[in-house]
Amino acid sequence: MTFSTFLYILYICFSPILLAEPLQAVNDHALQSDVGGLRQPSSILSTFNATLSSSNVSVTNELSIECDGEKYGFKPDVDDCTSAIGHQKLSREQIKFGDRSSSSRDWVNLPYRLMGDEALCYLQPVLWNGAKFGTASSSQIRNAASDLLLKCASRAEQGGIATNFGGDNNIALIMGTYKPNIECRGDFPSRDSCINILTEMPASAETRVFGPEADPSTQVSVPHVIEAYDEKCFVRMFYVEKKSDTASWYSIWQAVSALWAVCIRNYQRGSFRGLGDHGNLFLTMTPRDPLANTSLDNTIYLGENQSLSDS
Repeated sequence: MTFSTFLYILYICFSPILLAEPLQAVNDHALQSDVGGLRQPSSILSTFNATLSSSNVSVTNELSIECDGEKYGFKPDVDDCTSAIGHQKLSREQIKFGDRSSSSRDWVNLPYRLMGDEALCYLQPVLWNGAKFGTASSSQIRNAASDLLLKCASRAEQGGIATNFGGDNNIALIMGTYKPNIECRGDFPSRDSCINILTEMPASAETRVFGPEADPSTQVSVPHVIEAYDEKCFVRMFYVEKKSDTASWYSIWQAVSALWAVCIRNYQRGSFRGLGDHGNLFLTMTPRDPLANTSLDNTIYLGENQSLSDS
């Protein structure tokens, strides 16, 4: 099995999770979020019968759950969180996660998310306590997500974070909220190519200026294109009335992940409006259009399973 095939299976089985308010769920601290002790997969039934602590922080069978609406969002959509969990496949095989800035292809690139069908709720594995790598099985992630759903989303009406699980205690799991502004239309027969963009596109948290190439303050020229290695999936970024805006690549990646969950996963193309600190950016995710000009100087061409700098 090739690594690209493995990533496809991972995204189909996990199906991207995603987010708190843009940039709310994952900041520099959350991206390097410690875990102590391997938690053996438990049944969802036993998880839901677990006893809750009277506070927002509880520990059940070594799994630690902390609910925090300020960090991860208030009133998560329980149905969409359930949908995100339902897209995961149970397996005890350990999956290795690592930062996408490295050149190795021996692990799943972070950031990585699973989202519900409406992209209102996300699950996001993050590295914990400064670790460079972490491992967990899909069963362990699903069990942690089930506890978060019960204790935080359902009872506390908040997002939260789960720790103390996985193969090496270096992974934590966030359940958070997101507010997508998405429209789906048309068909998308080559959707699997878009996984290459999800795993390889820039996703740094630094704020950058997106705007016209002629503007000396511009750091990322718009229009901007990100092209999958096989030229079958494109993310195109535009601005409203040629107005510059500030945003991070991470917030753009969040929007692309949401488009995958809502539209592309269902074989439809999609658009996302209102991006940027002032809402002046929008993007589309489409298959190759033979009439569209993608030969722009500001096009990011992704190699197959190639690590990409966020600069």
